[in-house]
Amino acid sequence: MIKNGFTLIELIIVMLIMGVLLTVAMPRFRKFGPTSREQFVSNLNALTQEAARAAQFLSKVQKVLFDFTSHKIELWDIDGKKLKKFTRIPDEVEVKDFFINQKSQFGQGLKKYTAYFLIDSHGITQDVKIFFVDHSQNVRGPSLGSNEVILNPITAKFNSV
Repeated sequence: MIKNGFTLIELIIVMLIMGVLLTVAMPRFRKFGPTSREQFVSNLNALTQEAARAAQFLSKVQKVLFDFTSHKIELWDIDGKKLKKFTRIPDEVEVKDFFINQKSQFGQGLKKYTAYFLIDSHGITQDVKIFFVDHSQNVRGPSLGSNEVILNPITAKFNSV
């Protein structure tokens, strides 16, 4: 007599092996979430693109303000009205230098507490370049933590270099 299918013992053994593999493999998959750098750039892009849309919709210059002491990036309009849009700079991310129109906002290596760039009423941004260190990546190697992002003035989107 020819039997098709598996016996109950074979199915239990396969399920047991799969359970052991999943128990070992699942903690490793959790480590593959976004890094602090990726999260920072993603949040920064979302806020910058929101500012570009607001500038076009309101026909008013918008300001993206970096507050390095409180680790916040806020959206302001040119009249000094703080909008309710903001994002946080992760604690692991340290901004080393901030260039606007190819001029360092930190001057002669001095640490500034705030810096900002503008987005005009057409949604066009200033030329912005940010150098930062992701200390969570820095532990795996000094060169891994150093990052540079450049803002595309037309799309209002930061890209890693």
